[in-house]
Amino acid sequence: MKSHLCRAESAGSLRLLVLLIPAALACSDSPNGPKQPTGLSIISETVGLDNPTTYQLRVSGTTTIQTRINATANVAVANLAPGDYSVVLDGLSPNCDVAEGNTRTVTVERNALTEVRFNVTCRALYGVLRVSVSTSGPDPDPTGYRLQLSDGYSLDGPVNGVATFTAVYGGAGTVYLTSVASNCAVDGPGSQPYSVAVGGLKRDTAQTSFKIVCAATEKFAFGRFSSEAPPSIYVAYADGSEAVRVADGYAPAWSPSGGSLAFSWLECDFYYYYGCNKRGIVTLRLPGGFAVLTQDTTDADPAWRPDGGAIAFSRNGVLHIVNADGGSLHQLISTAVPDLRHASQPAWSPDATKIAFACEIDQGTEDICVVAADGTGFVRLMADAALDWHPSWSPDGSRIAFVTTATGFADSQIALMSSEGGAITRLTAGTNPAWSRDGTKLLFEGVASRGIFMLTVSSGTVVRLTSGDDHNPAWRP
Repeated sequence: MKSHLCRAESAGSLRLLVLLIPAALACSDSPNGPKQPTGLSIISETVGLDNPTTYQLRVSGTTTIQTRINATANVAVANLAPGDYSVVLDGLSPNCDVAEGNTRTVTVERNALTEVRFNVTCRALYGVLRVSVSTSGPDPDPTGYRLQLSDGYSLDGPVNGVATFTAVYGGAGTVYLTSVASNCAVDGPGSQPYSVAVGGLKRDTAQTSFKIVCAATEKFAFGRFSSEAPPSIYVAYADGSEAVRVADGYAPAWSPSGGSLAFSWLECDFYYYYGCNKRGIVTLRLPGGFAVLTQDTTDADPAWRPDGGAIAFSRNGVLHIVNADGGSLHQLISTAVPDLRHASQPAWSPDATKIAFACEIDQGTEDICVVAADGTGFVRLMADAALDWHPSWSPDGSRIAFVTTATGFADSQIALMSSEGGAITRLTAGTNPAWSRDGTKLLFEGVASRGIFMLTVSSGTVVRLTSGDDHNPAWRP
């Protein structure tokens, strides 16, 4: 007895099935063995570039079938009634051609899969443009460049390396180099022509290049607090532009060469400040390379000795010095100073003979004190009721900038005094001052308004450089 499927075929009530063929299908035409399915074996083979992933297949005859097949596939359309059929491959891209056309007329015979083959060749719709960028000079652009094609397509370009546009329209065009830092200039034209051919079986690749030369420029480092990330160290240009995050931590200090930063290292469990723990003092050689110097959780306020050989810092209210390579750790003041309760925020004099620091002598107050680099010769530069902290030596060693909370002022004030002590000149509201290399300007952090500000000492002019929750600015030497 014939199967239900075969009786349905004889009766003309056709049921259709489209499937991949892992093996021959069985349909018993007699009790003695299997029969082959009746239908089509559709083979599509696509080669070339920019080809579609699928096509629309339409089979028309005693019945009509529409389905999608992969660009390269071998599928069966089974359970067809014998007869003539038209097989059409649709959904081709304009860049694709089918050998012998996309329509086939075939005859389906009983108990056989009639093969229908479509060989598709697709030609390139797009080309590739490789743009080589090379930068020279002491202060390369820290944020990279922007490369833009004349058709509007753009991407970020490296400071040194190759940027690749992978889908460039055919024909001639122009690529422009933009977003160049203020201290950098393109050595040659700021745009370059290119030409890309399309329509071939191989991808055409055009190449062009830019050279950029960057001069030395003033920079400063600072710490930034954020609810979205751990406290971080940033480096920016003197006008606050080109700010780049370089590490997790706070209170950065530049090495005398300007090639490294020392700062308090943090280990954070999640992206909020209160989830971070202090871990000691580290140095970072820019653009990369960490060295752990200390691992006491109370270590803070690193300050480089002017020759770069050592770093002073505070540990639990006591000043220490460690070699820049991490060796020879020792207390700065080896002999007890009467009534010195607490010491922090060390700052080296430019000639490396003295260290100024914030000191607590009388309980509840804080002053500026100085000690010789060998820990002797302790001097208290002031003794008043104000809180005075964060000393910073001027480059010529004649003055010390610091923070004071003198009576009569609502906010902390940036102030100046002679490095020998004496009269105090209050400059502006702010905290954590840092001298520029030429001694004409002071960086400081705002108190009424967040951010880093720059004060021109001679004129009193104040300019805002950043507007984040930013702290502890430090000019690069």
